[in-house]
Amino acid sequence: MKTARLLGSDRSLREALAPELRRCGYAIDLTADPALVVVLVGGPKDEEALVAIAGATCPVVAVITETDERVESCVSATLAGARGVVELPLRKGALATQVILATTAAAHQRRLENKVALLERTLRSRRQIEKATLVIATVRGITQSDAYELLRRSAMSKRVTMAEVAQSYMVGVEAAETVGGEA
Repeated sequence: MKTARLLGSDRSLREALAPELRRCGYAIDLTADPALVVVLVGGPKDEEALVAIAGATCPVVAVITETDERVESCVSATLAGARGVVELPLRKGALATQVILATTAAAHQRRLENKVALLERTLRSRRQIEKATLVIATVRGITQSDAYELLRRSAMSKRVTMAEVAQSYMVGVEAAETVGGEA
C-alpha cells in the first residue's frame, strides 16, 4: 500500500480526511517517505502550508480550508507546487479525483525529465563523437566520413559505444598536448 502524509494544524480535519485517503489506497504514515502529501491550506498567505507544498518531493494535493479567499488560496497552492487542489466541504470523489490527477501529473513529469536527461546525454555524446571525428580527420589527413567509420569500427571491435571511444581518444589527445606543451 502506498503511503500518504497529512499536514496541517486542524487535527479533526486531518482525521476526517484519513478515511478518504485510505479509500484511495493510501495508508497514513508520518515516518516513511510518502508517495503523496495532502496539505491543509488555511489561506493564500498560509506560509507554513505553502512551504510544506514547495518542499515536498512527491505529489501534493492542497485542501483549501478557509472560505473567504478560496480562489487566491488555490492559486497560491498551485504556484507553490500543488498538483491537485480541492475545497471544503468535500464533495463525494473530489479528493480521489485530485489524488489521481496529482499522481498522474507527477509521473508524467518524471517521464519527461528522464527523456530530457537522455536527450542531453545523447547530445553530449554526439558532440564528443563529432569533435573526435574532426580531430582524427585533421591528424590523419582523411575525410570526416572516413574518420567516423574508423571510430565506428573501433567501437565495434572493442564492444563499447562510439561515445566511449571518442572520449578515450580525446583524453589521449589532450594528454599528448599537455605533454607536448611542457617539453
